[in-house]
Amino acid sequence: FLDLTGCTAFQHWPRRATIERGALILRDCTALTALPDWLGRLSTLDLAGCAGIRSIPDGVEVTLWLDIGGTSLSALPPSLKGAPLRWRGVRVDERIALRPHELTAREALQEPNAERRRVMIERMGTLRFVREADPAVLDEDRDPGGERRLLRIELQEDEPLVGLLCQCPSTGRQYLIRVPPLMKSCHQAAAWIAGFDEPSLYQPCLET
Repeated sequence: FLDLTGCTAFQHWPRRATIERGALILRDCTALTALPDWLGRLSTLDLAGCAGIRSIPDGVEVTLWLDIGGTSLSALPPSLKGAPLRWRGVRVDERIALRPHELTAREALQEPNAERRRVMIERMGTLRFVREADPAVLDEDRDPGGERRLLRIELQEDEPLVGLLCQCPSTGRQYLIRVPPLMKSCHQAAAWIAGFDEPSLYQPCLET
């Protein structure tokens, strides 16, 4: 067994070692970019938060679960075909983990498990999800970036997704910023984002 959770300085593996049938936990080892080719059969392999990991050597096997949440993996080696997958602790399938471009808002909305649905929305990207989900428009106004809208999507067995859809005045890039479900207006949401509990106190001379 080897647990290096949160070891942000870990980068290099020894040339030879043995971890056999146990667990290899590398969660949030953010400096790590590769796995050694001497890894074999493991019970669990936790790579959640290892954004630098882009591949897993063929020959690695996992019997219980493999967590690849937040990695840069786009495929698994043949030796891991059919391995039980997790995304930051949530059970997912290969499509959710590795092919999020295939997911649709309709699928996410029909998913009964709230944790799994949150992962699906994360993998799709909140902006794409909202565009496909036909949200209710609670309020509309304008700021220096242009039009902004307060949107709401009802989620089964979970609190509604409410977000302020706005545009950066400098880059023109569109953003959706999630806000508490009780927000009623764009100004109230913008004030909350800026750290104001009382919207009337939020009177910026310039918004960027």
